[in-house]
Amino acid sequence: MTALRWGIAGAGGISRSFVVALRTLPKSEHQLVAVGARDVGRARQFCDDNMIATAKAHGSYAELARDDCIDVVYVGVVTGMHHDVVNLLLKAGKHVVCEKPLGVNAQQVSSMIECARKYKRFLMEGVWSLFFPAMVRLREELERETVGEPTIVTGHFGMKLDSSVNMYGPDGGSLIHLGMYLVAFARYIFREKSHSVAAVAEPYPSGVDACTAFSIKYPRGKMATFICSSQITCDDNGVTVYGTKGKLEIPNSIQSPTRLNTPERKHDFTSDLPHADVQTNHKNATGFTYQIKHVKECLEKGLLESPIISHEDSLEIVKTLDEIRKQANITYDCD
Repeated sequence: MTALRWGIAGAGGISRSFVVALRTLPKSEHQLVAVGARDVGRARQFCDDNMIATAKAHGSYAELARDDCIDVVYVGVVTGMHHDVVNLLLKAGKHVVCEKPLGVNAQQVSSMIECARKYKRFLMEGVWSLFFPAMVRLREELERETVGEPTIVTGHFGMKLDSSVNMYGPDGGSLIHLGMYLVAFARYIFREKSHSVAAVAEPYPSGVDACTAFSIKYPRGKMATFICSSQITCDDNGVTVYGTKGKLEIPNSIQSPTRLNTPERKHDFTSDLPHADVQTNHKNATGFTYQIKHVKECLEKGLLESPIISHEDSLEIVKTLDEIRKQANITYDCD
């Protein structure tokens, strides 16, 4: 397969981090050919700021969708716009990687999956944490039954978020921006549908959550218990998997994990991260390369969904998030 031609939808901070990672990969394999934003000025400024002068700047997402030079689009727009932008691109024949969360609720995610299947396009929720080498090694340890059968998962994710409309607006809060990583991790470990959820939340003045604590019950007595907060930043933000024979621990950021502790040794994958020539707002931003390379592998195999985070995974994750919100009385404008 020739170089995969990428388009970017959205000119915000997360798109910048994605582009920084993309630029570390060989141009013979990945090329950034276009950027789309709400107006052409923002798109041009994004190209200038990120030293991608050869990329075309589009003044709307519809214009980006019509660009025949694009194979796949990374969607980094605000969460409330994911549904409309993703479906627009899929209908135009583009493959899509959408920054997590894929949608605000299960209805939106179902709609996007149905659209991808109808137009036979690849669609993946961009939960970048799942592609880091530390997480891949954790999966290998589970398959080897190093700690026996995983039974309990615990963790927390606290990161003080800015007061922007996106973070605390009608589709924001700690659960959708931070807790989503924890729910996705539980799904990654147990690979089963949850039985029930219990949750409580501290509301933010806008009505979304500032902090949420929740437990998810799975078949055969398995349990996941987490807390997420957008009001404080925790030093470790780690997660632990307790099995019948021991435990596996990611002691640092669940968002971009670079370390894994097993019963035998402590693994550090930090040196595997590609070097970035500029700073970004996201720690370990070049870790997006693991996700980017996975997408190319999927497309070369003719896959329309990822085996790491499938359509079913995305749907089960958002259904769990919906139930947590219901239990904790968290509502979004789109509900």
